[in-house]
Amino acid sequence: MQKTILFLKRRVLPNLPYAVIFWFCCKLGEAYRLAPGQSLSGSADFLRRLTRAMGTLGAAMQNPLPSFDWFDLCVGLAGAAIVYGVVATKRRWSMARPAGANRRTSPPTWTRSRKTTSS
Repeated sequence: MQKTILFLKRRVLPNLPYAVIFWFCCKLGEAYRLAPGQSLSGSADFLRRLTRAMGTLGAAMQNPLPSFDWFDLCVGLAGAAIVYGVVATKRRWSMARPAGANRRTSPPTWTRSRKTTSS
């Protein structure tokens, strides 16, 4: 019993938000697929179909299960991977520098100070 609770805390719970993001991006892919219009025929038609997909989002959300079409699964996987990459990069950057550290936005300038003596 203790091992299953530990497994849930360490493995399942931290990855649960990515499963929700995967589901939502799958639904966005399904809405795009159900939208009327030709696929990949030009950038203007892509934008038109993308705006029509917002109208079919309600129809895509009718079924709570994700669709198993390859396009929808790829869109869901790409969305979850992008969010995971952003979070992992942010976590890596926050661990590299302490919270109160001075953050530089430009590289340091290396100047040599010359001591001059006046006589």
